[in-house]
Amino acid sequence: MLHTRATDKDDPTEDPRFGRVGKQTIEDTGATPEEIAEKFGKEIAALVDGLTKIAKLDLVTKEATQAENLRKLLLAIADDVRVLLVKLADRLHNMRTLAHIRNPETRRRIAQETVEIYAPLAGRIGMQNMREDLEDLAFAELDRSEEHTSELQ
Repeated sequence: MLHTRATDKDDPTEDPRFGRVGKQTIEDTGATPEEIAEKFGKEIAALVDGLTKIAKLDLVTKEATQAENLRKLLLAIADDVRVLLVKLADRLHNMRTLAHIRNPETRRRIAQETVEIYAPLAGRIGMQNMREDLEDLAFAELDRSEEHTSELQ
């Protein structure tokens, strides 16, 4: 069930309800895009839709597919750059909590995706501190993965 909270702010991302309407809303609650638009407005529904499209991408694959997925990511954010900002914040949170993922291959894949896609995007839009944080966290995981792999050999 989706809950709402009244606000008088004009910017939907400043609206406290936005924090409850993340990319996982549709998957976690079974809410339809129409229900999100009805409860939270069309603008929030569009942001959730953009985040959902990005979440469905498989970003680390062969170079050609990766380029196509990056193109899809850029198209998803073309309507509203806030979609990218939320996605970058979500990725930084994911990287900070990466140790809680048990599968080392999944951790390595997420770290690789972060180095190749998200950190450069953050840098290109002028968010250097976020780029550095993403890279530091990702390289720490990739270094751990490499050390573990070499120990097994």
